[in-house]
Amino acid sequence: MQARGLARDEELPSSVHEMADDYLDRIRSVQPSGPCHPAGWSLGGILAHMIATRLREAGEQAGLPAVLDTGPDVPSEGARGSRVRRTGRVGHAIGPQRPGRGPRPG
Repeated sequence: MQARGLARDEELPSSVHEMADDYLDRIRSVQPSGPCHPAGWSLGGILAHMIATRLREAGEQAGLPAVLDTGPDVPSEGARGSRVRRTGRVGHAIGPQRPGRGPRPG
């Protein structure tokens, strides 16, 4: 699946939680019930985990989500507004990593 607003002129989701809800609605439109095995790359991995969590909370079957190249850098599901403890950061915001020593001090 592609995020809303990339291929067509559509309203963009306002949060990662809205993206997960939207993806789950799209999955259910094709497969209303039965097992789901969500997978995603980078942010998609976070969304796959969120989708699996939502399915399980609804009493539906969800296999182990395949999470590829993803860091825990979004608000947790259980406490919207709090942050998941970070084990490391990636990207231009902090600069390059030093092998075996974590991020460079800022």
